[in-house]
Amino acid sequence: MTPGTADAYNDYSSIVDSSIWNFSTPFIQLLDPKTCDGKTVLPGWGSTSSCGYRHYVLTNGYSGLYDGTAGSRTIYYDDTAWWTWGQKTVDLQTIAYGVYEANGNGGCDPGNADIVY
Repeated sequence: MTPGTADAYNDYSSIVDSSIWNFSTPFIQLLDPKTCDGKTVLPGWGSTSSCGYRHYVLTNGYSGLYDGTAGSRTIYYDDTAWWTWGQKTVDLQTIAYGVYEANGNGGCDPGNADIVY
């Protein structure tokens, strides 16, 4: 899936709906917290000087309904990086960009999955 596209955003939103709403189950995802094209995906990573890291976060909630626009759905996640540890929030489009930009590269799963249930 191509990062930054409506298909990627809708796909990620449907994963949130399926996992959290339908099954009350959080999920782990591999993402790029600060992409090499200059986009900071996770707010706590804005001060890092390097890009292209791979990092897992736990998505455990959301608010709002995704209607195709930025800011319509907020994602709640737990970050485990020592400098930004704890519950955080981020816009659905922003976190989806990081998930699909990472494209599973660097994952410890044999299939290099972006989303781990």
